[in-house]
Amino acid sequence: MKRFNSGLATSEVERAIVSLLKADLIAVLAKRGFLPRYAFPLDVVELVTKEDRYAESDVELSRDRGLAIAEYAPGAQVIARKTLYTSGGLAFSSRREMPEPEW
Repeated sequence: MKRFNSGLATSEVERAIVSLLKADLIAVLAKRGFLPRYAFPLDVVELVTKEDRYAESDVELSRDRGLAIAEYAPGAQVIARKTLYTSGGLAFSSRREMPEPEW
């Protein structure tokens, strides 16, 4: 407001405000060092435990991406609430999430 009232350019400030409003608050705070990253994992992967991805389930399994690579790999098994779940593959909710194929 001080810059605006004195007639100085505010475009940098406006860009910063817009950027913060669009960003994920937890991610920004962790990146800037205000929150510990280990307490708030930013890249979380869910193991879907029901046939319909959007149906209610009594088990919610999610891990940080680093752990999920091993624990949720196709064929891996996880026990939750006295039930054994076997990972059957990968699912992507959008094309943007899909990795580029590498051979």
